Amino acid sequence: MCIRDSTTTTTRRRTRVYRDTPTTTVRVERTYREPVRRRTTVVTRPATRTVVHHHNHNGPSSGASTGTVQRAPAPAAQSDSGVDGYIVASVGVSALDMPDTVVEGAALPGIDYQIGVGGKSGWLAAELGFNLGGYRLDPASPESNFTMVGLTADVKLQPSFGFVEPYVMAGLGGHMLTDHDNNSDSAGASLRLGGGVDFRIQNVALSAQYLRTGYGLANDGGYDVEEVSAVSETIGLGLKFYF
Repeated sequence: MCIRDSTTTTTRRRTRVYRDTPTTTVRVERTYREPVRRRTTVVTRPATRTVVHHHNHNGPSSGASTGTVQRAPAPAAQSDSGVDGYIVASVGVSALDMPDTVVEGAALPGIDYQIGVGGKSGWLAAELGFNLGGYRLDPASPESNFTMVGLTADVKLQPSFGFVEPYVMAGLGGHMLTDHDNNSDSAGASLRLGGGVDFRIQNVALSAQYLRTGYGLANDGGYDVEEVSAVSETIGLGLKFYF
């Protein structure tokens, strides 16, 4: 708001009459100008933005209205393809049972490692992984007597309930078992079944999993059987990073 002073002029007349003779009259007029201050108030309003909305009613007439535009919050970023890709790394305690090659009923303790890459869309997820497990005849020994290496492909049925994402899974793999004491290698296929749960917060998930794997491995001559059968059970924890 600002105030401006402007000056205007008013005129006041004063008349004096002089009489020289009874019959003569002289009229003298003097003009006095006095300034008069007038206060003018100018109100300045902030600039406003007017948006015109045009409404089409599919009829013979249409109207326009003015109002304020309110923008909705931006939606969360999503993959253009609708698939959330991820990488995963996990480690777990494992037990390997090979009744044809070691003492029957004695499962070998070990540690299982796995890294992989996958994708999830809706309730369905698929994952490719690399698996490495080491097993010992003597639980107190720091060295592994058997090593299992494999490539795996799994499919998961995994709904989402908030940040909790339970799943069941099935998969196939190709593996090689190395017996370090006999210097023998046995290769073959595997069938994987399991389940678990992911606790996902934005792009990171903590995963807990149980996995049972059955192996059918061809004997390379290191054992007295034609095919080496084995079963492993693993309980592990992992981390997933979505991208």
